[in-house]
Amino acid sequence: MDRSDKLLLSFVLLLSVVTFAATAWLFLYDKQYDFLVEAECDPASETCFYRDCSNPDDCPPNGLEEYKMYTVSASEFEMCNDNSCAAECESGVISCEEILCGETEEDECAVYEPEPVSEETTEEATDDEEEILSDEEPYVL
Repeated sequence: MDRSDKLLLSFVLLLSVVTFAATAWLFLYDKQYDFLVEAECDPASETCFYRDCSNPDDCPPNGLEEYKMYTVSASEFEMCNDNSCAAECESGVISCEEILCGETEEDECAVYEPEPVSEETTEEATDDEEEILSDEEPYVL
């Protein structure tokens, strides 16, 4: 092996070590990346993401069909009591950004929308109740 080959090999090894050290610094110490976490969601009070978990293989280990998502900094993720970080995000202990369902067209959202009650429906129900009451035997004490 001549001198130029040794020099080239040394240069490649040095670049490899520097690349490994820089990557280790960014991911293990500095933690300048984010986690995407899922938390429980109540569609009766907020808009939630939705996935069909009728087939267990299509569902992640948390088993959430209706969920909300947050982005959490990796450096702050250690402060979470569970993997959802919901309590910490909602109380402001850590800085999170909630990802709202419906921001993209591909999102499937679960929203609770009560059926509107019209006057006709209310009148029909009242008439039905009166008919049922009139057919019943009177209650005697």
